[in-house]
Amino acid sequence: MHQPEFLEVTAKNKLVSKVQYQNYEPGEFTNICSRTLSETLELIAHFPWQEYRHPECIKLTGPSITVEHPAGRFLKIGPYYNKTYCLYFIDETEKLQVHIVSDLTDCYAAIKAIYNNAEPFISNQRAPFYEDPHKHFVTNSFEYTVNKNRILAFIWYPILFHTFLFLLVFTLGFTDWEVFTNLLGITIGGGIFALINGPNLYLLYNYYKHSKNLYLKLAKGQNDFYSGPKESPKKYLKEDVEVVHILSNHGSKCPWGHNTVFKIIFKNGEVLQISNLLIKTSVFTTKMPENMMEWKHKYFASI
Repeated sequence: MHQPEFLEVTAKNKLVSKVQYQNYEPGEFTNICSRTLSETLELIAHFPWQEYRHPECIKLTGPSITVEHPAGRFLKIGPYYNKTYCLYFIDETEKLQVHIVSDLTDCYAAIKAIYNNAEPFISNQRAPFYEDPHKHFVTNSFEYTVNKNRILAFIWYPILFHTFLFLLVFTLGFTDWEVFTNLLGITIGGGIFALINGPNLYLLYNYYKHSKNLYLKLAKGQNDFYSGPKESPKKYLKEDVEVVHILSNHGSKCPWGHNTVFKIIFKNGEVLQISNLLIKTSVFTTKMPENMMEWKHKYFASI
């Protein structure tokens, strides 16, 4: 690819550049590699821009190429309306700036600038609001294991929430505080608590026992994923999956209805079972093809 004279720099420094496609999620990239300026320009020149000239492709996470600087600055090039391009830039302060350019040649100066530790552009255009724009630029590994934060998030609702609600109702329901020293009162209260939270506590134990040594790497746009023991996870392909059964109690008032098991059945008969202690239900269901998933009622979704 012929380069304009102002891009003919002698510096051999490399920056990481990476690619996103239409069905990727925030933080998901491919073809991640340290490249020189000319190599990055080649990557941009050969990207299939014309395939993504659709309104649904014009977004911060979509078909694009991102260049990242070790100082925490990121420059992303994506398609825009009327065969133009949009430059998205975020600096160390995580402030998002956008700049619309007419063709790829106009992107070259911005790319050269970030390679030379300079601001790629100064824009007076109003950037769209994103609650957390930084996550659209930084690479996410999409690795899932059971840790303390995941356990706390899992038990907050319904276990801790139900416990708080029970204590509140139980306390306000009795004006005679001697009930707390009365064996019958304690027995009744403990029985109600066990009835509400007993199944949740058992399923937490069941899921933790099954998942404590498991590793899962799963991204929306990638056909392959990894699951198995942390020391030796196995590679799988989504195209080899026959069906995914999402098992939970569908009763609207079921205290343990939030507990869920994902049963992945492969065409060769192999079965994987993953609980929502390892990965949230709302996260898992965005990563597998929708036509593969079937929601199934299971009264007690244990593994």
